[in-house]
Amino acid sequence: MKIMVVVAHPRKESLCSGIFRAIISQLESLGHEVDCCDLYDEQFDACLRVEDEPDWDNPGKIYSDAVINYQARIVISDSLVLVFPIWWWSFPAILKGWIDRVWNNGWAYGSKKIPVSSVLVFSTASATSDTYSAEGYKDAIDQQIGKGIFEYCGIKDYSLNIYYDILSSDDGLNNILNDVINIINGKFA
Repeated sequence: MKIMVVVAHPRKESLCSGIFRAIISQLESLGHEVDCCDLYDEQFDACLRVEDEPDWDNPGKIYSDAVINYQARIVISDSLVLVFPIWWWSFPAILKGWIDRVWNNGWAYGSKKIPVSSVLVFSTASATSDTYSAEGYKDAIDQQIGKGIFEYCGIKDYSLNIYYDILSSDDGLNNILNDVINIINGKFA
């Protein structure tokens, strides 16, 4: 199986980057082919420019070379795994820009749907799970990302995994990484 793993965090020593590395290592140990996509390392330009703006009257529009290259990487992937911190109750701008530019009309939605079977999401959050529950943040994120992006693009097999309260203690680091590995094994072993 070919799996594209995308991380959207600027620091290599972050928990997200650690999760990214653990996922890659586990997938490779299971015999999968992994496309590692670090949006910061690849210096992805998150700004949507005119050449990559959806053309509602032309679903066959040809987009920029950068967008075409990312689409080509996704097309040959069976599944996507996204790793990112939750900032301002959503994903980082670089990931939003990647979706805005790459997941385009006539390719990811509209006349065609994105050609991947599943998406796993691993996110880190500084707030507690109680805060997310009380304020409805997890449901809002799930609605925005799960329904508003993935289901809209035809992806029905989607899982959101949030690791809460990550700034309070390092005690849970191994538990988080073990949980990530267990989820990867459950999905791809």
